[in-house]
Amino acid sequence: MLFTLNGSFDLHLFFKTFLGVVKVFLNPSEWHLRYIVFTTQKTINVSFLDYLRGPYIYSMLILVASLLSSLIISFVLALLTFLSKGFLKKLLLQIANILESFPDFSFIFLIQIVVVQVYLKTDTLILQFYSLGDNLVYIAPILCLSILPTLLLFKLFILLFEEEWGKSYVELARSKGLSNFEVLLKHCTSNVLKSLFYQSKSIVWLSLSSLLIIEYLFGINGILYYLRADFSPSGTTFILLSIFTPFFLFYTVAEHIVDKERIERNVIYNNFNLSMLDIQQIQSLKIFRKRIQDVGYQKP
Repeated sequence: MLFTLNGSFDLHLFFKTFLGVVKVFLNPSEWHLRYIVFTTQKTINVSFLDYLRGPYIYSMLILVASLLSSLIISFVLALLTFLSKGFLKKLLLQIANILESFPDFSFIFLIQIVVVQVYLKTDTLILQFYSLGDNLVYIAPILCLSILPTLLLFKLFILLFEEEWGKSYVELARSKGLSNFEVLLKHCTSNVLKSLFYQSKSIVWLSLSSLLIIEYLFGINGILYYLRADFSPSGTTFILLSIFTPFFLFYTVAEHIVDKERIERNVIYNNFNLSMLDIQQIQSLKIFRKRIQDVGYQKP
């Protein structure tokens, strides 16, 4: 609302609209979204509660499930790639680079073509591709939405594992006889996941933008369907708050836990007296060294 149609900077219109949105949120009777049925041009009101119980949960389940599946699949692929050598490792990295160059919607069309060909050959429909009424689709949109995050997380896992692999604690663990798999899983993974957490925000927002394409191509009346249908200031504000608030709370709590763990580790580290040795410590070390020498020179 800051920019009117003629391109001017309209602060008056902005604050007027902002106050209108505040009045809507203070009046529970106006807590609803509006969308127009294109066939009849009829406007239908949907309450905020119905939106949260229906389209919101539906879209968030697809989004969260795709992110979790991407995390698990990319982690397993990264472990296999990092532990493999030679041709296999180069092949997996090259395939990831090639697939990453394709746009999001191309994967949807490719999967649809495969499903249609399987149906024509075997008369078996392995996936549903369109949401109609109460017949909601889950597997196909989750699968399509998780492809690009999986590729990005896979490459990120590889980079982070390579960075951790050159650190001293890895060399110490390997010197104790631990296998590469044990070192990666037991020692490197925790540090890698912490680094991945801070890098994951951009992947989440990328998945949100891909969700718009997924909802449109699969006929899903979800979050972004109502965002496009009800582009009023109050409707847009409520939908965006419903999208970003859960992620904001998650990242705030997770960052607090990670920072608290790092602070506690630093406090424990600082409790060790690593300052310059004082006179008493020097004398104690001299006495201790003399005793060791006396014991070493004793004849059996």
